[in-house]
Amino acid sequence: PIQDRLGGPVSELLLEVQSAPPARLVAEYVGDSPGPLGPPGRLETGDEALVALRVEDAYGNPVREVEAAPGVYEESFFRVPLTLSGSAVESFSGASETEVLVRGGEATLRVRDDVAETVTLAFGDVERLVDASWEPLPPSFEGAASLELTFLKPAPELVEVAFAPVHDRTDPPIVARFNEPVTNPSAEPPLAVRYLVGSPAIDGE
Repeated sequence: PIQDRLGGPVSELLLEVQSAPPARLVAEYVGDSPGPLGPPGRLETGDEALVALRVEDAYGNPVREVEAAPGVYEESFFRVPLTLSGSAVESFSGASETEVLVRGGEATLRVRDDVAETVTLAFGDVERLVDASWEPLPPSFEGAASLELTFLKPAPELVEVAFAPVHDRTDPPIVARFNEPVTNPSAEPPLAVRYLVGSPAIDGE
């Protein structure tokens, strides 16, 4: 049986499991921060795309700590160069080329684009902070990560709704004005306008 230093029985052991050494860089689109009229889940120009960046071990765990000395672990810090194609920029720096600090194995970056297009996020060689200096990771580290994001043109926005002036009628038509020309793909039924909160459609012109 296992005993403590006083000779008493030990009923349980406290084990601290650390991640394995850094093995790969993973980038994943996790959502967007839409504008006041943009529907969630649809990445449009002017929105911010949220991208999760992780330094993982071979088993998919984020590398939160690294071994600084035998049996001694400290918080991990990684530096990742980022290049964005097209007109996309990293929101904090406002630049298409920047560096992302990954602390504790995980980071979230925000990307925006004012042009409707598909852009590529290309990540360069990952470095680790060791004794106040940046050092490259071993060649076995899989750091050639990339991610594509598609920014869509925003849907037409409704800017004004009013009843058309009529005489001798109790059912005046609704006239809707949009921020850009819109067309009805068919003659019937008329264009349907829906509130963003998902209320029933209101037929209009």
